[in-house]
Amino acid sequence: MESEKFTLNTKLGFLSLLFLVIYILFPSQNYIYADDSLQFGLYVLEGTNNTANTAISSFTHHLILYVLHWFTKIAHINDFQGALSFTKFYVSCTSALGLFFIGKITYSRTTSVYAAYGAMLTVAFTFCWWSYSIISDFYIAGTSFAMASMYYAVKFRNSNKNLHLFISIFYTLFASLNHQGYSFIGLAILIGIIVVKNDNGIYLSFKLRLNRALKYGLISSFLGIAMYYTAFLISHQSSFIQFIRGYTSFMLRFPEDVPQLKTPLYIVIGILRTIFFSEYILSFDFVNELSAKLFPYRLTSVSYTHLRAHETVLDIVCRLLLEKKTQ
Repeated sequence: MESEKFTLNTKLGFLSLLFLVIYILFPSQNYIYADDSLQFGLYVLEGTNNTANTAISSFTHHLILYVLHWFTKIAHINDFQGALSFTKFYVSCTSALGLFFIGKITYSRTTSVYAAYGAMLTVAFTFCWWSYSIISDFYIAGTSFAMASMYYAVKFRNSNKNLHLFISIFYTLFASLNHQGYSFIGLAILIGIIVVKNDNGIYLSFKLRLNRALKYGLISSFLGIAMYYTAFLISHQSSFIQFIRGYTSFMLRFPEDVPQLKTPLYIVIGILRTIFFSEYILSFDFVNELSAKLFPYRLTSVSYTHLRAHETVLDIVCRLLLEKKTQ
């Protein structure tokens, strides 16, 4: 049994490493579709020395920026391109980890190694997974850790082993480091432990399920709050509530951003527009004009029609910022 498990992990691990090599060899220099990725490289390099509101809120939502910044200091990475490449390498590694757990989860449900291979290959070549595995953004990283957390949460639900519990919580916290929103995966896991009566032939009474869910919830909540409070102390902000709120503590909102009875109607209209008027989603000039009016101190869109082939990424960023300043 152990030898079969080792063989399976070896096969899935080899395929994951193969994609890691591909992601590292073919990174993207296109930062338009992942609009935060370029500034993330800057934050990894500078840390909290960049004290703009947008920087502080980005660190709140993406605590991994603190961690990566410390690693760049340890590795003596002192240039922007180096920090950007280091961030991409981290994302590619987490993407390979995610593919590994996709294979593990698939095998646990089908007991077919070919189904596991198929799931890994299918996900790896989808546009979203591929495009966000070769850029310096953290959604794939958060998703990968979330899947690993769910895998070990199921093992804890079935075995009640503390090792499985703490590995699951560890991955949940790492998912939250990449984006604050992934902390809700803990709530989903807690509900899942309570609701699922029978998993792979292992039946648990409601009392046992509730006991394990409370155990998971209490420990993960304590560690999660401790993690965010530690980050708050490092940030030197005055309000813990404002720190947790992040972007919402300083950004203005459109009327449509507030949940209301009309919200489902707006969603339906938006979907119908994209179906029958596909060119609508490619025309955002009115959004840029409105953003410039409401947020005059925030950088809005600039022309990308004059990019020069010989420029480095940092040269491009500096020139576009100067052009925007002089407009």
